[in-house]
Amino acid sequence: MSELAITLATEARRAGVVTVLRRYPTLTLESLAGLLHAGPYANVLADLTVADLRRPVLPSPPVPPGIRAGETVEDAVMRAFRGRPGIWMASSFFVLSLDLRRWTAQQVLGDLVDAGQLERRGVTSATRYRLVPVHRLDSGVGPQREGCC
Repeated sequence: MSELAITLATEARRAGVVTVLRRYPTLTLESLAGLLHAGPYANVLADLTVADLRRPVLPSPPVPPGIRAGETVEDAVMRAFRGRPGIWMASSFFVLSLDLRRWTAQQVLGDLVDAGQLERRGVTSATRYRLVPVHRLDSGVGPQREGCC
């Protein structure tokens, strides 16, 4: 592995440990000490400082809380896009966050592209979707399906 990849992996692991620690504000120093002596993250914990825990981090994007009672799959997908305007998302996001089968997610996203609510770019595993920008909706320009069929 290259030095850059190792550095990035180390930083990601450290950031992950800090994020988990912040989620458990009731964690005692005693239990933390136990993790320092015997745990898979002992080396990362040993290098952390109080400053690391105080340093602000970017919030994770909110994950839609699944499909709500009485909500269609399409509505749940659109709710996720409206919560992240302008962000390109893969169908795998919906497989994980809405517990959909891969083909279901792809079908719903394709239908929403055909309906003019989403635009698509890329092919195969690089395919991403986002809300159609409002100015394009107002102009009557149809949906874009770049790199598709």
